[in-house]
Amino acid sequence: MLVAHQQHSFTRLDNNLVENAIRPSAIGKKNWLFIYSLVVSCQRHDKDPLAYPRNVCKRRFECLLDEVSAVIAMRGLEIP
Repeated sequence: MLVAHQQHSFTRLDNNLVENAIRPSAIGKKNWLFIYSLVVSCQRHDKDPLAYPRNVCKRRFECLLDEVSAVIAMRGLEIP
């Protein structure tokens, strides 16, 4: 490889551009593999795989409502 680079100096010695280009898809594959393994594990244990995400979203939404209500109350406004 170094001989080819010496003869054709326009080539690059590293492949950073290629690695940076494929990194998002590689990270995406790892994320999907993790999610898939969670779903399969839940199914093997007869659990609903969406129960936890639903619970997290529900609790976060309730928390946001509480925060908004507290800010409105601090400002002396009424909730219609």
